[in-house]
Amino acid sequence: MGHSIVALTFVLAILIEMALPLLLGLWAKKKFGISWKVFFLGAFFFSITQLFRIPVLWLIQPGIQAFITSFSLGTMLYAAGYALLLGLMVGLFEEPVRYLVFTRVFQCKKVKCSRENAIMFGLGWGGLQSMLIAVTLIFTLFSYISAVPLTNHDMFEIRRDYGNNMSDAEVDEIKEMKERLYNTESADIILNVFATIMNFVMQVVFCVLVCLFVSTGRKAYFAAAFMLHWFFEFCSIFIMTAFGFCVCCGLMLVIAAASVVFVWKKIK
Repeated sequence: MGHSIVALTFVLAILIEMALPLLLGLWAKKKFGISWKVFFLGAFFFSITQLFRIPVLWLIQPGIQAFITSFSLGTMLYAAGYALLLGLMVGLFEEPVRYLVFTRVFQCKKVKCSRENAIMFGLGWGGLQSMLIAVTLIFTLFSYISAVPLTNHDMFEIRRDYGNNMSDAEVDEIKEMKERLYNTESADIILNVFATIMNFVMQVVFCVLVCLFVSTGRKAYFAAAFMLHWFFEFCSIFIMTAFGFCVCCGLMLVIAAASVVFVWKKIK
């Protein structure tokens, strides 16, 4: 019964993460009279940033780890330094792309750099991210359904499949991963959905801030978008590592709520 409830929670989470961006896009279309073109532009340029950012991150990640390790930091400081550098990478890739889209692509497509279009663009940008997370949940659901605790015989088979070249630590890591998946609870999935929604909200906030920079010329808005994005990613990585997912989600909620209030006061 418990596993059926968890599987159902997976399905509901997938539906929410898939449907929410489209429903909000439909709301924005009706409220602001904006074409879906702006939504799909947001989704397209999000994918473009990831096509460049992810390979670059793969290339430099060993160097980042080696650089931080060279300082002989403790576990917490290592995690903080690592989170700071990863957050910086996200800001360096995404904010300039938003700026270029608002100043170049929008002009070519004859789209006004308005708060309404920035919101719709952000819904597309964050919406695709949410949908991709939903896709990973689909694969996780299938893995969960087929997951069973590993016996000693299973571990022996795994060792044999890898030519008996696996260390005890590697075997224990596989066993722990399987057991963690098998013991997934509905609360874990709900927190995942919550974190996804907070990320979604923040992507819209970042888009609006960059749009305000373009429309007003005030550099403080671009700096706010960059620094806020950096800080948000840092908190998402470090706080989760140091204090757990619940504390991380609580902090994400505080940051998202404060950001929405700030942006709303600037655009209303």
